[in-house]
Amino acid sequence: MAIQSAYKSLPAVARATVAVAVGAVLGVTVYRINLAYAPFQPPVGVTYWDGSLAYLEWVRTLSTNNWYTILAGLLAGSFFGGALTQILTAKVNFPPPVITGFCVLFYGIVQFLAFYNPEWMTFAACSGCLAFAWLGGRCSKFLPI
Repeated sequence: MAIQSAYKSLPAVARATVAVAVGAVLGVTVYRINLAYAPFQPPVGVTYWDGSLAYLEWVRTLSTNNWYTILAGLLAGSFFGGALTQILTAKVNFPPPVITGFCVLFYGIVQFLAFYNPEWMTFAACSGCLAFAWLGGRCSKFLPI
């Protein structure tokens, strides 16, 4: 309860900043869980974190259905992250769930969208992450929390 009372004693902007950070962590976690259980995986020993050319070549082999799976993970992460952000945030003048959606989108850009991808994917991810985060924030008032 000490954490909750300390959180509630923060100014509104600081609470919104913490809420965005927590929502972004949840959103990226949902996205990463989606990728961990995706039917496509990079070859053994090939990871994004190595910065290897083999990862770039693997991304080029992804099919349209694989990109749908990546997009679904980004949208789900944005939705749930935006909902949590809205639940935790105080009333402020900017939309914190949309900022959370941008954070999840940025993570997706760094991991997949900065490389070769279908033309529709960049537009769908950019508009979808922001829209789903906003929608998650709007739907959060219907959650029994």
